[in-house]
Amino acid sequence: MACHSGELTDYLNTNEAAKQKWQKRKTNGRNFLVITSQNANSISSPRRIEGQVINPFTYAVMKAFEGAADGYQSGTPDGAITLGELSEFILDETRKHTRPGNEKNDPDPQITGSFNANTVIASGF
Repeated sequence: MACHSGELTDYLNTNEAAKQKWQKRKTNGRNFLVITSQNANSISSPRRIEGQVINPFTYAVMKAFEGAADGYQSGTPDGAITLGELSEFILDETRKHTRPGNEKNDPDPQITGSFNANTVIASGF
């Protein structure tokens, strides 16, 4: 079973026609970002995190928007989350939740896009 969003990321990174449609978004002042929990060839199983049975990627996204991504790159929260902070936090936080001996179902987050990492997408933390 493949992760459909992982397959989308693979497709967007390898299909030249698709790539040409999005790769210049940053230079045009537009953002395009795909972050997924897994690669195209396997699934990411839920596990117990902070008393919940949850997918590590879903957990990371929730924590990011609760404010944990604020200041993730600089180390100094400023009340706003940028696309750079969001993407880096989600990838790192998702990877934290691996289980030795179960790599087949461990998270393998993927990312692609053309975006300004400094674009603020959430504020007020």
